[in-house]
Amino acid sequence: MKKVDSIKWFLRIALVFFATMLFTTVVVAQTNRIGNPNDSDIYGEWVSLDGEHKLYMNYIPHQDPSTFVRISPDGIHSGSFFIQDKYLDITKAGDEWYRLLFYLDGLKLIVEKPESEISEGEAWIFQKVSNKQTQY
Repeated sequence: MKKVDSIKWFLRIALVFFATMLFTTVVVAQTNRIGNPNDSDIYGEWVSLDGEHKLYMNYIPHQDPSTFVRISPDGIHSGSFFIQDKYLDITKAGDEWYRLLFYLDGLKLIVEKPESEISEGEAWIFQKVSNKQTQY
């Protein structure tokens, strides 16, 4: 009987250990899926997967910050941006400033616009189509 109890005790410890390892792996993996973990190139021409948005991320040598132009069904939006860890700090005309969570890996860019008083929030998934940049 003692042998069975020892095996049950060992199995419980093993279960807790493996559950902890799995949880830690998932948390670390999700943390690495924010920002630009692979140092991918954000500059160039991007198109949303639904085809409704075209985004140009522009690098201007010897000038900070970088600029962007987003062409969408509701108009043309432009401004400047800084990359701060896992966020794009956006400044638009009229000194409108906000922060967008992003994930960039190779040719995929996911940008999350948070909820606000005027917006429900949304996420865009972009595919890089070229290194073309534009000033609008």
